[in-house]
Amino acid sequence: SAAFGILASYIVGVHTFQIPAAYWNFNVERYTNLEDVTIAAGLELELPLREFTVPMGRSLAQRERWSLDVLSGGRVEFGVGFGWNREEMGHHGVDPRTRRQLVAEKVHLMKALWTQDEASYDGELVQLAPSWAWPKPVQRPHPPVVLGAAVGPKNFDALFDFADGWIPFGRTFEQDHDAFLAECARRGEDPDRFAVSVWAPNRDDETLEGLRRRGVRRAVFTVPAGAPDEVIAELDRLAAFVV
Repeated sequence: SAAFGILASYIVGVHTFQIPAAYWNFNVERYTNLEDVTIAAGLELELPLREFTVPMGRSLAQRERWSLDVLSGGRVEFGVGFGWNREEMGHHGVDPRTRRQLVAEKVHLMKALWTQDEASYDGELVQLAPSWAWPKPVQRPHPPVVLGAAVGPKNFDALFDFADGWIPFGRTFEQDHDAFLAECARRGEDPDRFAVSVWAPNRDDETLEGLRRRGVRRAVFTVPAGAPDEVIAELDRLAAFVV
């Protein structure tokens, strides 16, 4: 496939269960042999850590992902999101009303484990007694934390609190990016400190050129799961468009 020669990133996400049928073909277990794919292809990985950093957190899965940063030589980014499916959250014992606070506390806990020889954390929702966690990630001070979220006061608070990058939706990107720039100005923050990617923008030259003018780092195009021939054909169509 020609696409494998131009791929820069492999971005995966996962829900556990209780999601609409329209998402089923995107939700296969995509972490299988991911270490082999990353090391062999030299790709940058972005792994939305829904098992740990969204409310349905599992610390074991979080450790697996950060071990991948070691195995890949420091090419992992950690994506986080707050979740939107109340039924899914309910099955994990999470109160949707406090999910943003839970995510923030888990991210701060994760950063402590990444950067401290002996880490502890005492939040309102998350606590950790003094603990060791090794190996540490290759990237210093830690792998980039990328927040996938729409614009809004609560999401902006989270972005400026713990994130290194932002992934908004392509369909509303121009107005969302304008709001982001205005919020940076209001807070006295440098917008260039955030690596901005765009999720599922339109596939046309005008859109891509507009993203370049705005300094967007990366456009993320979705590829549905399917038979190998179908997926490779879709990748080739993307390759012809991007190059």
